[in-house]
Amino acid sequence: MTAPTTRITIDIDSHVQNPRLRLLRATNGLQRAGAYDVEVATSTSGTGFHVVGFFDEHVPLETQFQVRRNLNDDPNRIQMDRQRALRGLPINTMWTTKDGNEGDRQVFDTVDDAIEYAETNCRTDKQRLNSIQNHGHKAIRDGQIPRMSAVNAL
Repeated sequence: MTAPTTRITIDIDSHVQNPRLRLLRATNGLQRAGAYDVEVATSTSGTGFHVVGFFDEHVPLETQFQVRRNLNDDPNRIQMDRQRALRGLPINTMWTTKDGNEGDRQVFDTVDDAIEYAETNCRTDKQRLNSIQNHGHKAIRDGQIPRMSAVNAL
């Protein structure tokens, strides 16, 4: 069985629509759920956010998943944590290193500081899609990107 936890984590990617609203919803929602403190920090990439609510008492597993779903945590992350919990492994993990990148993780003093950061540093969906269109996705090697000539030949 998974060890008792006194925290709930929400991962907000920079490419989501309106990260400002997502940050407000996550922090307020965790406080309404009973968190005595909420920490907001940049994710390892430096463009997304990790929101952590700290609780005085153990939060039941199903309550954790319900709060995370209600606050729009990544559904894939929730599902992976469900599988981890069934195996007795830790859940609610926020990595400080990803793909060897130990980026400078910035912890914000206030949610307003995090929102200001999001408004000045996070790309919109349109900017992100333009970047993918012009430069490809980091998960796809250049040789794997279909070219128009190959598509037209089909």
